[in-house]
Order: sequence, then structure tokens, then C-alpha cells
Amino acid sequence: MVNATTVKIKLKYPFVPFLAKLTYPCFAPVPKEEVEKWGDEWSKHPVGTGPFKFVKWEPGSKVILQAFDDYWGPRPYIDYYEYDVHEDEETIWQGFKAGDVSLTGVPSTHWEEYLADDQMKKYSKTTAELVTYWLIFNCEKWPFKSKAIRNAVSCALEKKTILDTIFKGRHMEARGPIPPGLWGFDQQLYDSYKYNYNPDKAKQILDQAGIVDTDGDGIREFEGKPLKIEYSSYISNTWQTAAQTHIADLRAVGIEATYKQYDFPTLIGMVDEGNFTMLTLGWGTDYPDPENFMILFETKNIPDPNNSRYSNPTFDDLADKARKETDVKKRLQYYKQMTQILQEDNPHWWFFHPRVTNVWQPWIHGVKIGPQGFSNEKCLDLWISPGHRGSPPV
Repeated sequence: MVNATTVKIKLKYPFVPFLAKLTYPCFAPVPKEEVEKWGDEWSKHPVGTGPFKFVKWEPGSKVILQAFDDYWGPRPYIDYYEYDVHEDEETIWQGFKAGDVSLTGVPSTHWEEYLADDQMKKYSKTTAELVTYWLIFNCEKWPFKSKAIRNAVSCALEKKTILDTIFKGRHMEARGPIPPGLWGFDQQLYDSYKYNYNPDKAKQILDQAGIVDTDGDGIREFEGKPLKIEYSSYISNTWQTAAQTHIADLRAVGIEATYKQYDFPTLIGMVDEGNFTMLTLGWGTDYPDPENFMILFETKNIPDPNNSRYSNPTFDDLADKARKETDVKKRLQYYKQMTQILQEDNPHWWFFHPRVTNVWQPWIHGVKIGPQGFSNEKCLDLWISPGHRGSPPV
């Protein structure tokens, strides 16, 4: 600390993503005395530097914030902000239609309803978010420790029809970790990806690796065991529907999969413990630099955030060079090489980059939504029409 409003940070070595990383909320300064006061419970009593102050948190239910009158910048127009948490997107959508939810995303199951409602479309915005959704393969465990099986499954699973039907054509196929719109995304690498949907290629990869059906039951064997896996997911109607297609896709190339949904805390626990074979997750940009995606695949970051337990010394070396390289063009080349390695090793099945449509009530004004989503906005300009302001939610 230089003084009450100035912090000086000295780095041990050149770390080029540093300034971008400072935009990540977890790098916000916090008061030392509060951390010492609460100890391990500090996260339940947060104190920040933003335009809202913490009021209440009901885990798994809601967070309530109040405008902070002593904020250094303009005071928000709204007095309170309540963020409700629901696992069931249908509950959220019906709450929005009833007027109980101010702003939400349009679920794919109600896309046609949205398109047919001119009023709803008037108060909406579609944003290409800096996010990639995927299936994570557990590269430490059977059977996805095998690169051949990862590549074969990547070829076996259909994307386009699922995105066009179940997800209503709203999203862009993913063919690597970095989303379009974030520098480091390479269109040439995207177009030349080798493991797009191709069941015949999937079978060929498995055959060449000696992973074949030896007993005629339609299921291939690997290391003496039938290729039977669990396809794990968080609770989602769209993922559940998509999984049925994927189960059929895998069966067609000689792999048997069963689908099971878990509440989100349980799923994250499975990820942390490595207690999974293949599961659905995604990653949204925390800070605007490709390093934010590449850290997910560095050996030193196993198990978090490297949930796949993927390890490649060449990739690790390039990642270290990239974060220290001050020449932007050279950095870009490092990230290109890293993307090529991931596109060949496929520690994840790259599914899609979302285009998210948010809708809000006609009495909500000043909505701003950027490519990192509404939750990253300061909401300084939000205001509510008279007659809809209500009482404080506390």
C-alpha cells in the first residue's frame, strides 16, 4: 500500500496478461481488517470497491445488493439489486412472464415463443458471449487417457443438427477453446479442424488403435473392458435432449453411454475429485486474454482449473513463453501453436460458442450487456419506471 487509495504491485518477471487479469473481480482490493475479522468466513461477508454493497446472501437462492452512496463514481439509479438463483430454467422463464423476474435469458425451449412476441423482442438483446461449452474428458482415467478414444468420440458426436434443432440455430459450433471475439481466435485453425462429426472416421480411428468389438455384442473393448461410460451433466432440459442423440451417436461407433444429471454443486464436486468420465461444462472469459482459456490445460493447474487432467509438456512450455512474451505477434503465434496441439489432442469435445438473448421487462431501462454477459455489468444506468419500483427486497 502506497497510501489509502494507491496500491503498488511489483512482478517477479514479465507477465503480459497482468493488466487484463486485474479486470477479473477476484483481483479487486479488499480491506485487510475485514479479512482478519472474519477469517475463513470472510467470503460470506464480502466488502468490495464497486457501486453496490453487500446486504444478504442465501446460498443457492439469492444475493441482495444495495447502492453504495460513497462509491467513487456516479451512484447507481436503482437502490437495490436482487440476483435470484434457480437451477430450473423453466422456473425462471415462468417467473419472468409473471413479472416477478426483471431480466433473464431466453431458454431454447421457449425460443419460438420469443420470436412470436413483438413486445418481448423489443426489450431484448442478443450477444455473442466470450464463452465455450464442451464435454470434458477425464484424461487421467480409463478410457479417455487414450488420445485415440478422445479423437474418435470427437468425430462420433453430432453438433450441427443439435445446434440447429434443440438449440434453435442460436449458437456457433466450437472447434477449439478460444471463442470468436477474443483475440487469439484463429479462423484458419477453426476452418481446418480435423475432428468434426464423421462416424466413419471415428470407427477408423478406433480400429487402427486396436479398439475393437471382440465378442460380437456391438460394444468395443479397451484394455480388456467393454467401452461403457457415463455421460454426466448439470440439470438442463436442452442437454438432456442433446444427450439422447449423443448416446445413439456413440452406440453407432461401438461405445455404450448412459446419461445422468446432477445438481450443480454435486457436479463441481465430481470435477474437483476427478470422479467422472465425461461431463458437460463450459468456460466464460474472466479477463480478456487468451491465457484465460489456455490455463485450463496446463499441467500445473491440475485439478483446478485443469479439470480434464490433461498434460502435455510442449503445451506447458508454450504457455509459459506466451505469458512472458511482450511482442504481440509472437504471443499470437504461441497461442496458435497451443490451439493446434489442443485440436489434435482433444482433451475436451468442443461443442459451441453461445449467442445469448436476454429479455427484460418494459419497465426496466438502461440495460447494457457486453460479451462477458450481464453479470459483469456495473448496472449504473439501470432504472425502473414509476409504479414498478416496489419495496426494498430485505
